[in-house]
Amino acid sequence: MDKARWARIREIFGHLADKSPSHRTDYLDMVCEDDAELRREVEELLEANDSLDEHHEQAPWAAAAEALGVSKTTVFEDLKVAKAWLAREIGQP
Repeated sequence: MDKARWARIREIFGHLADKSPSHRTDYLDMVCEDDAELRREVEELLEANDSLDEHHEQAPWAAAAEALGVSKTTVFEDLKVAKAWLAREIGQP
């Protein structure tokens, strides 16, 4: 995946991560239009994001981020994106 594509996915994901399902659907309809692959990639990240949200405050990295004075939200968002991307990449032949 090229850097521009990854940046676009992150941009869309960042906008939608805390939005309602109906807003997500409407926004993806608008920004993805005929790019089904882009939509699929963003939706996979959103699903991973939703499954991780419940463990956000209890995660070991949250304490480390706080001790280092780094924003937990920024670290958490980057970790969610990285984890979803890695899971997708590993799952590919």
